[in-house]
Amino acid sequence: MRKHLGDKDFGRLRWRINWTLAELRKLASELVDAGFEGAGKFIRQSGNYLVTYARLAVKGERIPYTNNLIERLMGEVAKRVKNRWMHWSTVGLENMLNILLMRYCDKRLYSSLKENVYKEEDVIIEVKIT
Repeated sequence: MRKHLGDKDFGRLRWRINWTLAELRKLASELVDAGFEGAGKFIRQSGNYLVTYARLAVKGERIPYTNNLIERLMGEVAKRVKNRWMHWSTVGLENMLNILLMRYCDKRLYSSLKENVYKEEDVIIEVKIT
């Protein structure tokens, strides 16, 4: 796929997508004929997912090579939302998600937010031990 994206040969990339799907259908049929119905059914049902990246590339959409940033962001959201003692209002959850998205996707804007909103003189932590 990288080769066809590099030389902008989208016709050839479409051909490769169709060829891949045809080969997967053929493999699925061979597996079913050999008695591996579950494996054949799985390949038949999930074959389209294997070419999603290529189909999006043909449409001009780009997906990051890795999804580490997205996985980390989703982990942050899950950590805050799934805590059983926390109850979020719709507005509060939206604000929290916007701040997290800003932190992960727009470092300059997040730094500006920290400078303007989270001023050190405003933060006071007091602990009383009784």
